[in-house]
Parts: sequence; C-alpha cells; structure tokens
Amino acid sequence: MFAPLDIVFSDYNVVQPDVIYFGPESVRRLDPRQVVRFPPDAAFEVLSPSTVRNDRGRKRQLMARYAVPEYWTLDPLAKTVELSRLTEMGYDRPIVVSEGRCASSVIAGFEIDLAAVFADGVAI
Repeated sequence: MFAPLDIVFSDYNVVQPDVIYFGPESVRRLDPRQVVRFPPDAAFEVLSPSTVRNDRGRKRQLMARYAVPEYWTLDPLAKTVELSRLTEMGYDRPIVVSEGRCASSVIAGFEIDLAAVFADGVAI
C-alpha cells in the first residue's frame, strides 16, 4: 500500500510511511472503512531533505516501539538503503547497503537492486 495511509499507533502517534507492506495474516485484519490501528509488517521511507530527520529519528523510534518488523529508509542522494530489523531490544543500528541487492527477511522473495532503484539519481 502507498501513502497516503495513516497507521494509528495511539492517539498521539500516527505515521504515514511512503510504502507499507501487510503480509497475508495482517491483510485479513484490514477494514477499508476504518483506520489501521496495528503495525504493518514492513514500512518504507524515501528520504528527502525535508523529512530525513523525522524519518531517521521519531518515525524510526515509533516503528520500533510499536513492533514493525522491518523499517527501510532509501536515501536517493547517498544511493543507500538503511534496513532496520526488529530485535527484542528494538532496532539495532541499521544495515546500510550501498551496492548490490538488499533483501527483506519479512517479505518472502523481496529484494531490491540498488543500481536499478537509484538509476538516474531518482528512487523509484
């Protein structure tokens, strides 16, 4: 699913990731007549100068606090992907990938080729 779609973690914590993945079990819980009040299985952000601090800061912290298994940030300027995977203690330092492929541990068979994603300096 793509933005705009609010994920309401609490009355004070609402996020709107650029791309959201709900696995087969989570999809069954979605109701198009109601806001989403449970964490997605993965969330993806494409960084921009105006959102980078929030995406790497507050939003990442909220994703960890509310148990989103994977949080990806794609940086078109640095041409990198930062992959945060949930552990018992929250997110560790993100895995930073700058070339080759980056694979999900949550989405079976999903991986991105960084050269293709960042072709012409634009994230697709």
